[in-house]
Amino acid sequence: MPKLFKVFGILALAGSAWALLAAEDGPQVRRVGKTVTQFRDGMVRAVISTKYAANHLDREWTVLEFCVAAETGKAVAIDREDVSLVAQDGRVLPLPSQRAMAEGLPDVRNVLQTARIMTDPITGYFPFTDHERPLRFFTIPGEGVVLDEEVVTHTWMGRGWLFFRSPTGKWEGLYELVIRNKDKNLNVRIPFRLPPGDFPEK
Repeated sequence: MPKLFKVFGILALAGSAWALLAAEDGPQVRRVGKTVTQFRDGMVRAVISTKYAANHLDREWTVLEFCVAAETGKAVAIDREDVSLVAQDGRVLPLPSQRAMAEGLPDVRNVLQTARIMTDPITGYFPFTDHERPLRFFTIPGEGVVLDEEVVTHTWMGRGWLFFRSPTGKWEGLYELVIRNKDKNLNVRIPFRLPPGDFPEK
């Protein structure tokens, strides 16, 4: 059975060990599959799939599939600068620009084709939404419009791909997808491990 974690943060500890700190009234992070994790905090619901990343650990660039929707009637805005990865050693990897991704990943079309073939069924965790729209932080160069801000609601779910570059040229250890907006009313923190594995419990 999937394990349910109520999490309010992940801290880097001595020896690069991380601990999940439980709080009864905190956000809920639930591992719903080997490479799928769901976050809920009453304001927003977000799900990531790390399946492509888990199968391509030796690549400099990786991509996470991401779905997000508001859990209330209030729309939620997400800027590109709000999104980052925190590595096990505390290093912060910002969401890159479209230009940086296109220059660093010339085979982006093939990467997305591979990622789409092996995608996890993550949209089913949003039964309350009526519509789905693509998140446009990234696109295949020359195709479509790229946006630096996306807005989702309770009925409109956003779905898309988040690209990140590893400064070490590979992906290994614990990571945390963090989304915090300027108004400080959005604080999404989704932990995952590459390659996939269990998280420590308090």
